[in-house]
Amino acid sequence: MLWSNVITHTFIYCTALPVKDHWIKHSYAADVFAYIPVYVPLYVYDTGRSSTQGQRRTRSGAEGVGEDRAILLGFTMIAFSVLMFFVVGITVVKPYINSNWEEKTSCVLVHTDIPKDWVDCRGVSTVPCLRVTVNLTDLNQSALLHFNEEPCFYIPKCRMDKTELQDEVQKVKKVLDSQLGNTSSCFTDRTRHPRDVILSRKYTLRRSLFSLLWPCLMLGGGALLVGLVKLTQYREKCFLIQQYNK
Repeated sequence: MLWSNVITHTFIYCTALPVKDHWIKHSYAADVFAYIPVYVPLYVYDTGRSSTQGQRRTRSGAEGVGEDRAILLGFTMIAFSVLMFFVVGITVVKPYINSNWEEKTSCVLVHTDIPKDWVDCRGVSTVPCLRVTVNLTDLNQSALLHFNEEPCFYIPKCRMDKTELQDEVQKVKKVLDSQLGNTSSCFTDRTRHPRDVILSRKYTLRRSLFSLLWPCLMLGGGALLVGLVKLTQYREKCFLIQQYNK
């Protein structure tokens, strides 16, 4: 019992005495010469212990709010990673799996041409299409060369000025015309595209793995964050149980 931490219902100077019932207080009035005993109720409590408990409750409440926010952040990261897996799977992984441009062959540049019929560009305008014809040395037959898996070898960016589009395609055509007769490696798909070859693959294994890296990192980070918070809560619960058993 701490007698220094007292609260009384009187406005007089009091001196605490450790009596048996803890409810009797011998006091002296400050404005009289004789000692006048006054009996007032005395409430004794331990402020040090109560303040410590209050600090613990405040700290545990703040920690609980932080842990809840960390768990929410972790689950949000997991949800976004699943969405990224879905998008990457449709746009990158699936075209790579369905692509059969694997067999390499030698192509000899034979002819370049710009058809009069321009191709549609995202429904905004039409752009010229540069077509390149090559000769396959292994099969001794001609085929259309594409830069990647697009329909034309070269298509400029969508613009409304047709003169600039025509000039840009003409510059690329002149560069290719200067390379006529040269041999380069290309990829063929004899089962589905026997008359077409590509110069480079658009969807490769390296690109697919690199695209899957970021969703994997976000999924691992979210799962790790939730796991660490749950582990901390479990250890704190075990510690409280041990303290209670003592």
